Amino acid sequence: MVHSVLTEEQSAVVKDFLVIEVALFPPKRVGVQSDSGSFTLRLNGKTVPRATAQTVAASMQAPVWSPRQRAEGDVPQRPPYGGVPGPRMPVPRPPTAEERAGIDPPQRVTPAQLVVQTALPEGRFDGAVSGYLYFPFRGKTASIRSLELEYDGTVLKLR
Repeated sequence: MVHSVLTEEQSAVVKDFLVIEVALFPPKRVGVQSDSGSFTLRLNGKTVPRATAQTVAASMQAPVWSPRQRAEGDVPQRPPYGGVPGPRMPVPRPPTAEERAGIDPPQRVTPAQLVVQTALPEGRFDGAVSGYLYFPFRGKTASIRSLELEYDGTVLKLR
């Protein structure tokens, strides 16, 4: 997944982390223990520690923003390419209740909430279970020569 978390309804970009989607499929009538701590990632031969979904979500919180202070004597902004400002476009209005025809909008969550909700759940499951794992990575994806995910003694080479 590289840096993305996806669901059918929405997606989020997770900067500074590799996102790996995993699924565990136990044999019939046999449960599976899902523990994200049992996964190890080797990136270019080096072990990368796993990050919790809560750590990733905390890193996604917006930094504090402060507006630029306007200095006295600032030159007013001009339209690009020396053009003359054109007429203002009308601001779109939200649809009325009649226009929505009883269709409720899909429930949206913040990107940080999406990261936590889609993480591999922990615990014992009677059937298949899936979710995302997160590993810190600040480099360029082109620098990845080898990527191996180990779980319960099994090593999978990722592409």
